[in-house]
Amino acid sequence: MNLTAWQEATLRKLFGQPPVARRGVSAARREWSFTGDDGAEVLGDGFGFHDAQGGAVHFADIATALPGSLIFKVACVSHRSQALQAACFEPGCSVVLALEPDNPGDRNAVAVWDAARKIHIGYVPRELAVGVGGALKAGSRLRAVCVWQWRDAAGARVGVEVLFGPGLTGLKLP
Repeated sequence: MNLTAWQEATLRKLFGQPPVARRGVSAARREWSFTGDDGAEVLGDGFGFHDAQGGAVHFADIATALPGSLIFKVACVSHRSQALQAACFEPGCSVVLALEPDNPGDRNAVAVWDAARKIHIGYVPRELAVGVGGALKAGSRLRAVCVWQWRDAAGARVGVEVLFGPGLTGLKLP
């Protein structure tokens, strides 16, 4: 797979060199929980990734397994907590990343919307927005899909993580 210039630069910055793809990356549903600093339980569920040998692929290492891809936690979701509860943000659902050049807070902002572009839940983190925006402007064949959600003890969704990159069409999400 050929990497775009921004993908290679981002991966070189993050990992020191462009990664080599692992063959046969698959996804399996899993759950995880932890106790936050405030003592409250936080529940997570979504997809964990594995290579062909069954070895776990950590979210931070997804660019090694799927070159040119990254997983990010959607920023600013606390400002849209009601929208965040929509079923269209469950793990496995596609989302749309849209440039917001007229955003008064950040001209490089990239918004995260549901697949129908009716519900806005937040943004690509600022430190990734220039690279993600560049890929979107270049017209690269890219896909974005929710792969993880965090819920509070009452069951309300409080966070979403998105997998973004090329070549995700062949990735089977159960």
